[in-house]
Amino acid sequence: MANVLEQTQNDKKAQGFIITRWTAIVADNNISTRIKVERPAEFTRKFRLRDDDNNTYFYGFQDPANFDEFAPLDEYGCGYGCTQLQYREDDSDKWKSL
Repeated sequence: MANVLEQTQNDKKAQGFIITRWTAIVADNNISTRIKVERPAEFTRKFRLRDDDNNTYFYGFQDPANFDEFAPLDEYGCGYGCTQLQYREDDSDKWKSL
């Protein structure tokens, strides 16, 4: 799975978001893993994808000036059972659901 996510990161940059970490729930080896991807400077809006039980599956960043807010959920929601997309509020530890 790591290869699939890593191979698609350039495509995601074009869509305005990148995945930077998947959690142990997603990983085959049950270990949370950071993806080796260069984050463009304009990708400043942090998001996470969660399921109905509030388990987090993915973390990533979006370009707030040029993005589709729901693109990460549209891309990964069905395949992994993610139903929630949350954004980190400005410089705080609070997450806001869309």
